[in-house]
Amino acid sequence: MGCGASTPAPARKDAEARPAAAKASRRKLRGVAADVMSVRDVGSYVAQLAREPKSAAEVATLRKAMRGCQILARSAGDEDIFAELALVAKRVELALGEAVYAEGEVASTWYVLVAGACSGERGPGAEFGSPALLYDQRRAGTVSCCSEQATLLSLDRLAYRSVVLQIHDQRKKQYEEFLRKVPLFAEISDVHRSRLADALKPVMFASGASMCVQGEPGSNFFIIMSGEVAILVADDACPEGKEVVRRQEGDYFGEISLLSGAPVTATCQAVDGEVMCLAMGQKRFKRLFGTNFNVKFREYSSDTSSSNYVERRNLVPANAAETSLKNLAFWDGANLNTSSFENLRTLGLGAFGQVHLAKYEAEPAKFFAVKRLAKAHVVDSNQVQHTLDEVAVMSSLSGHPNIVRLCTYFTDTENVYLVMEFANGGELYSLIQHEYRLTQAATTALSAEILSALAYLHGQNIMFRDLKPENVLLNERGSVKLADFGLAKRSSERTYTVCGTPDYMAPEILLNLGHGTACDYWALGCMVFEMLTGLPPVS
Repeated sequence: MGCGASTPAPARKDAEARPAAAKASRRKLRGVAADVMSVRDVGSYVAQLAREPKSAAEVATLRKAMRGCQILARSAGDEDIFAELALVAKRVELALGEAVYAEGEVASTWYVLVAGACSGERGPGAEFGSPALLYDQRRAGTVSCCSEQATLLSLDRLAYRSVVLQIHDQRKKQYEEFLRKVPLFAEISDVHRSRLADALKPVMFASGASMCVQGEPGSNFFIIMSGEVAILVADDACPEGKEVVRRQEGDYFGEISLLSGAPVTATCQAVDGEVMCLAMGQKRFKRLFGTNFNVKFREYSSDTSSSNYVERRNLVPANAAETSLKNLAFWDGANLNTSSFENLRTLGLGAFGQVHLAKYEAEPAKFFAVKRLAKAHVVDSNQVQHTLDEVAVMSSLSGHPNIVRLCTYFTDTENVYLVMEFANGGELYSLIQHEYRLTQAATTALSAEILSALAYLHGQNIMFRDLKPENVLLNERGSVKLADFGLAKRSSERTYTVCGTPDYMAPEILLNLGHGTACDYWALGCMVFEMLTGLPPVS
């Protein structure tokens, strides 16, 4: 929902004429948001969940169904998460004709059929209702028992998300505590340690297994959590590899190949039992250690039997310095009310409010976009925190040229009003629908301005989280204005609230893995695709 004119913007000179026969279009999309999840709250909730042991057959059916469900597949492969979800899943017994759910109900539960049959030719092992695990969605039809008796397992959204969040948080804290004891990371900040913990994944190796092989391309950086790893170097005298050193808990390996791009210089092999490592892929390694961390890796001598430390930093060129912008005036809204503005027309309707073009009565030559949020609807939809975040985020922005400016805000007994600058070029959505698709030159120019706005937000640890053509406005010159911060959040760590517009949601949001600013780049990629083709890549 934007705060610009809703009529189609004038066609850019470099936009291609839309083909008459091949034109495709889509309806306007609205953002969604599930309950705000906080790590602080889930512990007590998970502790109160009823746990019921399941039979081996029920567990097998549940696992197979979860693996076949895109939303739950990752959880099915995580033994800790799956074991807890199997315990908190509820057993549902139905008789012939009883409904599992009815058409039009607001959904919050996922089901898997263990025994019996349900309408729609659903037999044992069938799963249905998975979108309810992400956000409120009305059921598209009625499902009922069509056998003498049916047994189902159900999983509630709040229980599912709480279990996943709690286990992820417990692991992250465990990794952070472990990393504090690793000499390599002794001097990094808590924020960087937290980001490092997010990037690392546990990997278990059996005794004798090789993590990396001499001569092959390097793909991962490893930190040993437990066990011992032998470093083997092969040469003409010893082609099978001679052990030159062992690494224990807190040691690391694999970095030299990722830093240099050369093949692995030694084989790393688990010895004397299983080895647990925390691993990180090449892309994350370069992104983290390239610009954000100042750490001292080993420099290996030619015989690889001894080492010292040499500082390595700035492996990736630093980003350009942030543009310096003056703080723009922010009104005091204490003396404003609805009579201060004359509503001229409706600019947009969103999931949580309306935007009107309004004339400021004190200065009739000034026009603003006034967003009205009904307090009762915000409370009923559990969007109080999102609304507070929107005001806080927009109030803190210092006037980037590609971000809609919040001029002031005020309230009355029923509504909250946000007074924003008016972008009279309309929405990017309208331009795409009018032109069908944009040229590469136009797409590049628009994407660059959007990227500039995102970089500015991310520099302040702000995630936008609802990037889509409907929330990108154009001014009279055709420049981008990012609008609607209803789902934006300031955080330097991962957050777990499922929110955004499904067609543009990053996988980590849909899979409840926790997300950061990278989710905005996924959405931007979807938008680039849509600008060039007329439709988002997934819809």
